[in-house]
Amino acid sequence: MHAGARDRRITIESKTGTQSTTGSVTETWATLATVWAARRIPVASERFRAGQHEGRTVTVWNIRWRDDLDETMRVSYGGDYYEIDGLVELGRRSEIDILSARQISAT
Repeated sequence: MHAGARDRRITIESKTGTQSTTGSVTETWATLATVWAARRIPVASERFRAGQHEGRTVTVWNIRWRDDLDETMRVSYGGDYYEIDGLVELGRRSEIDILSARQISAT
């Protein structure tokens, strides 16, 4: 993929824990990196879980290779947060596809 196709600025965030003076741990998200990405056309899927209709949009983000990503992280783009469901190495570590989903509640 050529660099011009990466036309979206995304932020990759990792979960961190902060301990208060009372000893309780608060989980927060910290920015790992802000990178250029190409967004592939989402594929929508639906399922029925626990009597509630739930929609889930799958999105693929293509970025330059990074070796510091894992499935515990998330992608932030346009005010939405996408859970990272998988990582796919492309070429010989030249690119990586981030498979992600954003929870969409339907009433």
